[in-house]
Amino acid sequence: MGREFFTSFFNWIKEPTTWLALAATFVSVATFILVYADPGELKLILPDRVGLQYVGPDRKVEMLLPLTFTNTGAPRTWRHILRVTAVLSTQGRVPEGTQNLTLAWEYERAFIGEREWLKKHPNENSHTVDYADYVGRAFPFSLAGGVSQSKVFQMLQFDKGALSERKLDNFTLVVVALQEQGRVEVTKKYACRDEVSSDQFTWCSLENTQR
Repeated sequence: MGREFFTSFFNWIKEPTTWLALAATFVSVATFILVYADPGELKLILPDRVGLQYVGPDRKVEMLLPLTFTNTGAPRTWRHILRVTAVLSTQGRVPEGTQNLTLAWEYERAFIGEREWLKKHPNENSHTVDYADYVGRAFPFSLAGGVSQSKVFQMLQFDKGALSERKLDNFTLVVVALQEQGRVEVTKKYACRDEVSSDQFTWCSLENTQR
């Protein structure tokens, strides 16, 4: 019985139609994995520069944070970004009792040109080359597999404490994106060539890209 089975198997495997059927099966399985099954991951790319400024009488920190999200999964997979937060910690000596700054995504912005800005805001004078127009409040957004998307987040400090004595020239930034499948965390170090003020955003660069 065993000998007859192996003889029949070898005769079956020699047939060209057999190889065509096996190849078609392999292609179908691979296509299913690539299009439907591969979950991939969410990648979070921090920018070369972030903008910082103080706002309000208690000098809370506000940050413009451009971020790029990439879903490496199959095209039919989806990821939903629910929230973005950041922790900013200074390097070196800081005032006693000072804690790390915690910021949260409150608004989405978009950079536009000066002419478009003045057309939309004729009564607002701006003394900066960065015209960050309002897009909307923080709401979850979705990202299909194989797609990248860039957004400019306006992050506001929500922890307590007056931080007017803190000098934000060198700092570590930890950005966390919360999604349904968990969280993605990325850490980078930044350095500011100019002192952070309340007049306009000061742009601070990645330490290894300082010019």
